[in-house]
Amino acid sequence: MNLLSIYPCTIFKMAVAIFMHASKVVDGKLVKGMLMYPTNFGSFKTEEDRQTFCDLYEGKPPPVPYGGVGKKYGPEKFALKEVRTSVVAHMNKHFSLPKDEDAYWQTDGNMHDNLVFHASVLNGIVHESESSLQAAMRTVWEWTGIRADSKELLVGANVKPLYQPATAESEVSEEVPVQVYHFRVSLDRAKWEWMSHQAEKRTLTDWDVSPYKGVLEELGIPDIIHSAYCKTHGGPRFIASMDDVKDTFTQRLMAEAKVVF
Repeated sequence: MNLLSIYPCTIFKMAVAIFMHASKVVDGKLVKGMLMYPTNFGSFKTEEDRQTFCDLYEGKPPPVPYGGVGKKYGPEKFALKEVRTSVVAHMNKHFSLPKDEDAYWQTDGNMHDNLVFHASVLNGIVHESESSLQAAMRTVWEWTGIRADSKELLVGANVKPLYQPATAESEVSEEVPVQVYHFRVSLDRAKWEWMSHQAEKRTLTDWDVSPYKGVLEELGIPDIIHSAYCKTHGGPRFIASMDDVKDTFTQRLMAEAKVVF
């Protein structure tokens, strides 16, 4: 697949969300639930952890550590110093700089352990040249590695304008209508396709987990690889109770679209 051909200019007018329905045998009983995926944008486990991180900066801190920004992007490879220079440039553009840059790097990496990554419904923005169905199919592939057939995606509710999930690089969240789709899939298929997707990712980049795709612009690299392979932090999570849905966007969307387990 030519990734450049499927990532045209984006106009933020509509979003899609896909609820993946699955079943799992638990204690000898078949339980119906949904598969959700942890996003790459975590949150601090405690206020103390967040404040410790904020204290590393001269002024406005980024919302979370930079974490696993990679050095390899297809045939392009960068030295660690080049990557760190680009991270600092990104910090300076969007936030503030560390008080002690030399001591910062190890602390940033360690801070990653203080984050929790909640599982979310699949979601994305419809590109200018796409239909909502095409956007849903693309979003399923980006998050899960599954190349869903159009007939597998069943149209659900069309939700009134809803604030989209926050990003690490912008405090402003777009409020756009959301077309909901439903996708029934087996847990085995989801796990297998996730592993295949990650194997493909590793041939292209060593990016680990970081929500700051803007660093790629500082490196002079298109952010296509990040969009296609780096949106999640782990494979499918089977969720069968509303009590286990911790992602706030997913909670709001399920309430608006009247989606239940």
